[in-house]
Amino acid sequence: MKKLFLFSVLLFLLSLRLTAQKYSISVLTGPGTVYYWADDVDKDKGNSPIGYAIGLELARNTSAQWQFKLGVRYCLWKIPDLIGPLQWPSEQDGNGGYQYDPSLTHYRVSDVAQQKAFQYLAGFRWHSKAETFHWVADGELGFSSFTKNKAGISTYLKPTIGMSFGVEFRVRPNLFLFAKPGVRVIFRDFKREKTPITRLLDLHLEMGGRYSF
Repeated sequence: MKKLFLFSVLLFLLSLRLTAQKYSISVLTGPGTVYYWADDVDKDKGNSPIGYAIGLELARNTSAQWQFKLGVRYCLWKIPDLIGPLQWPSEQDGNGGYQYDPSLTHYRVSDVAQQKAFQYLAGFRWHSKAETFHWVADGELGFSSFTKNKAGISTYLKPTIGMSFGVEFRVRPNLFLFAKPGVRVIFRDFKREKTPITRLLDLHLEMGGRYSF
């Protein structure tokens, strides 16, 4: 009877510990590539080769299916160096004026430069009902900061928004594995012109583990 009582107490304490899990920490990595979100870059060479990122996230439960999260990423990308903006004779009006033609290429790729960047992100995570396999979705807002400037990208903090959707697998009651494809938009400035100076598109796949406590 005493052993049964002790076993019951242990089960009760374990259930309290599990129900009290409010936080989780995630370690992740995965491949990614960066595109210039523009129509006037040489399309044959306007995207970068595959790079990768590693990251860390801390999340807190706000409800049964929602979490608030904070995260950081270290990214190692290869981003094309651009020559431009180019102006073509057909865009000259003959009176010293210039008329932009969106059908022409105004930037050409000269080389590919390795770029290191940090991303600082905050957002919310949703997950479906806690089954062995369940869906997860993230929305985030933050900043990206490039540590090198060979491609003409400012090293100042740049506003960044992102979203991802994927699947998570429960290995143990407090241990999960996940894989989430996603996209982030890095705003280099807020001009309305759709030029490479304005926006970068970060396409990635993040995979890792999450531990709740």
